[in-house]
Amino acid sequence: MACPACRTANAATARFCQGCGGALAPLRCIACNADLAAGAKFCGACGAPQQ
Repeated sequence: MACPACRTANAATARFCQGCGGALAPLRCIACNADLAAGAKFCGACGAPQQ
């Protein structure tokens, strides 16, 4: 999983970034709660725009 703050690659199970120490909480859709890729503008599951 890439850190949304510094883009450092981290293990998929990591909870904090090994590069900057930031939290690696999974990003979720605001409408359907599906997993989102970092920087997604729309949800791939329901199509809802993300803010």
